[in-house]
Amino acid sequence: IPEALTVFADASLLRRILQNLIANAIAYTPRGAVTIGAKETLIDGAVECWVRDDGAGIPADRLDKVFEKGESDPDKATGAGLGLAIARTVARTNGGDIVLANRTEGGLRATIVLRK
Repeated sequence: IPEALTVFADASLLRRILQNLIANAIAYTPRGAVTIGAKETLIDGAVECWVRDDGAGIPADRLDKVFEKGESDPDKATGAGLGLAIARTVARTNGGDIVLANRTEGGLRATIVLRK
């Protein structure tokens, strides 16, 4: 991640969001690759941070639901279903958002957009 990228946000909370997204990517990509990165966007100079994996992705009918409090993976017994709900709330509180998208080549891309 380029050091020149700067946003004004709560560093501790932003770190927790990234940790949550990275932990999820690792959990759902047992034998694949997880990549993180960041760049400045062309639109209003926002900063985009992403966590990308080549795991299973999220079923299309659940993509919007995963941000709801208490929503967890029905196939996994762990987790309270709060991680992504809290992450999106924190991102929005800091003037940004989180978007999840399945990748056509497999896996998921979680993107955090933060305003400068």
